[in-house]
Formats: sequence, C-alpha cells, structure tokens
Amino acid sequence: MDPVSKSRWQTTALIVLIFALGFVSGHVVRGAQHQRELRALLSGDASTTRTQLVASALDRSLSLSTDQRDTARRLLQEQEVAFRAAIEPCRAQLTPLRDAWLHALRAELTPAQQTQLDTLLEQRRASSSGRVSPP
Repeated sequence: MDPVSKSRWQTTALIVLIFALGFVSGHVVRGAQHQRELRALLSGDASTTRTQLVASALDRSLSLSTDQRDTARRLLQEQEVAFRAAIEPCRAQLTPLRDAWLHALRAELTPAQQTQLDTLLEQRRASSSGRVSPP
C-alpha cells in the first residue's frame, strides 16, 4: 500500500472511531441523565409524581412552550387538589381493600422482605401524613 493510501485509510479509520466513541459516550451520558431524572421523579409523593408524569407526557406530545408548560403544571396541581377532595369520601372503602392486598402480599414474603415492607410503609406514612398507598 502506498503511503498516501495508507494515510487516507488511517485518517478515515480515525474519524470513524471518533464518531463511534462520541455516539457511545453520548448514549451513556444520556442514559445516566434519564436514570437521575427518573429517580428524582419517583422520590416524591404519589400526587407530585402523577403531576410530573402527566406534565412531561403533555410536553413531549405537544411540544409546549415554557408558559404553556407552567400553566399545565399549575392546572394539574389544582386538579390534584380536586381529585383528593373527590376521593376522600371513598377512603373508608379503599382502606380495607388496601389492607387485604398488603396482607396477601405479606404472606408471600420472607421475614426479611416483610421487615423491608414495614420500613417502606413507615416511610410512606411519614411522607404522606398518615395515608399509605401500596408500594
């Protein structure tokens, strides 16, 4: 192979390698960013998580402007208050259903998992003012 052809081949290979490494590193960084966003999203209470999920879905689907995004979040938060008020009369009926679900789940868990479940439930009670939803 003559020196010019060898040089072109090496240059082409180097450019392809640089683009491939850039693609892979961008993919890894974006995946890590998605994980951080998901962790932050799921660390809140159920109503905050629900509001953020719906707002994000609307934003992705409709390409909302900043003002529209803020308005959507505000309206969703207002709707969440109305939702809580509407669900409150049903809470007496929902509590036994949740308790039966937890009892059935607990029967399938090992003692160590039961302890972990108790810890999760306590954390939820502390963060949701006494209201517990299934984990």
